[in-house]
Amino acid sequence: MQDNTPNLTDDIPGDTLDLSPAQWLWYPGDRTLPNTFVLFRRVLHLTEKPRRATGWIIGDSRYLLEVNGRRIQWGPAPNDPRWPEVDPMDLTEALTTGENVIGATVLHFGQGDSTHPMGRAGFIFKLEIEHADGRHETVVSDTSWRCHLSRAWQPGHHRMWYMRALQEEFDARQHPQGWTQPGFVEDADWLEPQLPPCPAHLPIFCDPTIDVMLHIHGPRKFIYGAEARSKMELRPRSIPLMRETWVGIAELAEQHRIRWKRPIAEYFAVRPPNAYAAEPTQAVQPIGDGVWRVELDPERGTTLTFALPEQMVGWPSVTIDAPAGTTLELMTQDAHLVGGHSSHEDKVSDWDLSTQKGSLASGPVLLNTTHHKWARFTCREGVNTFQWFDFDCLRWMQVHLHPGRGSVVVSRVGILKREYPWPHEPRVLTSEAPLQRVFDAATNTMRNAAQETFVDGMSRERNQYSGGISLCRHAIHMLAGENRQVAHFLRSFSQGSTPEGYFMDCWPSHDRLNRLGQRVLEATHCGALLDAGVRFAFDCWEYYLYSGDLAPLREPYPRLLRLVSYLREKMNPDDLLPVDQEDYGFPIVYVGFSGCFPNQRDRQCAFNLFWAASLSQAMAPMCRAFGDAKLATELDQLGQRVLQATVARFWSQEHGAFVDNLPWWREDGDVHYSEMTLGIAVELDQCPGGSIQRSVELLATLPKNLGIDNSTEPVAWRLWALVKGGRADAVLKELREVWATMPSIVQNNAIAEFYQGMKPDTGSNWSHACCAPIYVAAMSLAGIRPLAPGFARYEISPQLADLPDLALTVHTPHGPIGFSGRGLQGARVLDLSLPPDVNGELVVHRAEQLPLKRLGEGRFALPAGRKLSIDLKHT
Repeated sequence: MQDNTPNLTDDIPGDTLDLSPAQWLWYPGDRTLPNTFVLFRRVLHLTEKPRRATGWIIGDSRYLLEVNGRRIQWGPAPNDPRWPEVDPMDLTEALTTGENVIGATVLHFGQGDSTHPMGRAGFIFKLEIEHADGRHETVVSDTSWRCHLSRAWQPGHHRMWYMRALQEEFDARQHPQGWTQPGFVEDADWLEPQLPPCPAHLPIFCDPTIDVMLHIHGPRKFIYGAEARSKMELRPRSIPLMRETWVGIAELAEQHRIRWKRPIAEYFAVRPPNAYAAEPTQAVQPIGDGVWRVELDPERGTTLTFALPEQMVGWPSVTIDAPAGTTLELMTQDAHLVGGHSSHEDKVSDWDLSTQKGSLASGPVLLNTTHHKWARFTCREGVNTFQWFDFDCLRWMQVHLHPGRGSVVVSRVGILKREYPWPHEPRVLTSEAPLQRVFDAATNTMRNAAQETFVDGMSRERNQYSGGISLCRHAIHMLAGENRQVAHFLRSFSQGSTPEGYFMDCWPSHDRLNRLGQRVLEATHCGALLDAGVRFAFDCWEYYLYSGDLAPLREPYPRLLRLVSYLREKMNPDDLLPVDQEDYGFPIVYVGFSGCFPNQRDRQCAFNLFWAASLSQAMAPMCRAFGDAKLATELDQLGQRVLQATVARFWSQEHGAFVDNLPWWREDGDVHYSEMTLGIAVELDQCPGGSIQRSVELLATLPKNLGIDNSTEPVAWRLWALVKGGRADAVLKELREVWATMPSIVQNNAIAEFYQGMKPDTGSNWSHACCAPIYVAAMSLAGIRPLAPGFARYEISPQLADLPDLALTVHTPHGPIGFSGRGLQGARVLDLSLPPDVNGELVVHRAEQLPLKRLGEGRFALPAGRKLSIDLKHT
């Protein structure tokens, strides 16, 4: 195949920012230790309140902006340091007449994080002020600011764990209290900032000086005879800032005394066994609504364990009135077993998943059972409000007070919740309580997992992925009516493209960068997931189908073509891609867990089905949309060849389905199917002659030789295929009997990572990424899908089986599609509200006789802009 891949040194289309005359700032010195916090302060005097004050701000790696002691915003979004998105700010309401103080707390990770692959320390700020009399003033980061190296957060502190850069320890006694408020007097520890030699139109990553901790520098022309591959630039933030709202705890669930057998610092550093013994206590007394007086014990620690109303994302927070030097840890956890604790800690040995009960000695007292998710705070005298600087995903939070004398008062315990401000609240409604519970949990899971990036395990690694994780985009487009969030995912994920052509699949995370070195030393099996890159083509093409907007694809498109060229070179003479690790080097083929595929070679069928479909059904039409008709034909033909080769090797006429181990089934002792392979083949129309009956039967009956992924993430393929094959009843049965009883749904209003093995007080992810029930409801049960880009044509093909009612709204570029189905088969009423100016099609049972224009057997035209009530007798 001719390599038509555009060169990645070409300019990448997109808006750029020049923040001149602002200057990059940092604390003066020649190195920055990991997890260094620098406070930047600027005093601004105004003769009157401004008419408008808006601008831009970014800090590497994270910043918190305050004005006159008021929290304004936290950022930036996870980014590739070559193309960071600068956050907008609006300080109009925060600024006032007289003295104003702008304060930015900037944290530089200095090491990898799941939301930050690498960076250079820096801060830049530009504010345009329009005064009431029409005058304009610009306030920028320059030497008029002052900066302070925080000792409250000690520079050089260690990471939490591999995926989290910050293990927070904060001593309020060392913090300059009131520094973001007027009247604060700067002392000798407030210095004039250093000006890194980086222009204001470029990211701080372009600083040409050497960072001595990482030994990196910005691009320098003609080093070793080569220029930089990428044109780096600052870009404006492409998604809204996150919405922040306060949510208080639902209850104080339990309280304990902790007798420490090992030093507290040692326990939280390395968590040795048998470090403590615990017993219930009543040392905590309520003295008001959400206010507790806690009697400290000089020999024992004290824990207060709180539950939030549901699992959510945000910054855990607590207020405490205490003597100076009082120390506490604030811990988080997804799920916790309340009651019956003794001296056992850090394990749950006899948890019953069916009854959700354990024995009296079954669970740990301390929530610090996984990934060392704690922050330590030391009080100054009086009232202290402590809040994690970085966010987490949790339902449980716990305060551990160190031994001491006297009493303290604990209040305002909760979380500053963060969520994406979708234009519309996703709502999938039914009167059937178990199913509504599933739909609500799916919506909340999407809220937790889809924020600035699409991640798996917001309470764990927070890596962004394509593949099963990014399927949430269906619900975001259709039910939330949001395209910008998905466009941001497409750009940020694609920036992980390598010179070879494959994607660093969890970009922008440091994970795959680290794995490269680990693989050299044979210390891990992890590598870049090739199948995630292959499936990314569908993320891009289906964005265009939903939105009709081609512009956000201009950046990923050449990178996808480079992936195609890379994989084309890897194809075997039989036109199939291999799946063994040695065939690729660093990248690997994953597709699904071992429950789905017992052996690596069993993944070849599913991987090549994805590869074939991505070429013919995603890349080829994308090429046509960009005017590359010749390349479109070439890729379509290549996809057909791959599909024919996959059919030849894995399709069994005898079994009427794709068999993952067909070439070696005798060696294995039996044929093996997988839900992934069968689901892909049915949903993507890859079964020869449209013969899907046997595949659908296997997916509905789940025989023992059908591999089922224990992860909830890839379930959509099976559910889509079942409804497509006329088995919506099987989907509803599973949602009622399996999903509605899942512990995470019942207890946390969230969908867990796995169907089985989810235990409280462990590393289990009780809010992972799967929100399939709501987008399957929209796409398959209601049957609403675009037939042309931007919903220029669409269809509604309802398959409600025995569901008594279902109501939802799908948002399109032309307006909403309102859907309501009520009644059972034979007496079902379909109420539709249709958008104007676009053509829709209703697909129903072929026996239906409807007062609509017939387009074919069981297919009718839907008039634009109308509200219809349709009686269905057979559908």
